[in-house]
Amino acid sequence: MKSKLAWRIGWGLVFAASAAVAAPPVRIGAPAPAPTLLTSSGDSYKFLAEVYGTDPQYPEARRSAAALLFVDPEAEAGDPAVAAFVEVARKVAARPTLRGQIRFYLVLVCPKNAGFALARFLEQQDRTLPIDVLLDPRRKAAKSFGVDELPRLFAVARDGTLAADVAGLPANYRKQLAKGVVAAIQAGRAAQTSAGPR
Repeated sequence: MKSKLAWRIGWGLVFAASAAVAAPPVRIGAPAPAPTLLTSSGDSYKFLAEVYGTDPQYPEARRSAAALLFVDPEAEAGDPAVAAFVEVARKVAARPTLRGQIRFYLVLVCPKNAGFALARFLEQQDRTLPIDVLLDPRRKAAKSFGVDELPRLFAVARDGTLAADVAGLPANYRKQLAKGVVAAIQAGRAAQTSAGPR
């Protein structure tokens, strides 16, 4: 009797653990997830389905490409990743041909309190920071993208297709971020052109 109970409990734990595992990674060119994230103020939510994609629930949404950097603010790799992300965002904001074509989101994968503290620090350091800070305290958004290591950068075209995926912190990280951002913008333009005027 005890062995049967132990066996059932054991399998229950296995199923519970497998349910918490990240989803398979999204492939380039495939539809990207559009999760809902907590804003840095903690009193509202950001619906990424309003930013990119074709969700019919948001017919009036102003679509754009999006760059999402998932980071653990307590990990060493987080600092250089965020620095490169901010630099690329600033350069895009400074170019009239790119400005407004893509939105930048820094997604903090950490407990709420730590996320609030870091978000406030970043915003106080520079009020003109061209990125929005979002929180993913339960890792739901990270799991929906299939994130298994941090940092992780995803660039999504305005039609919701994944244009770039940069995992970890490679040697040419800043260059890869910039290429991913440009790829997302161009993919969105191409999709809009092929769709024709509405």
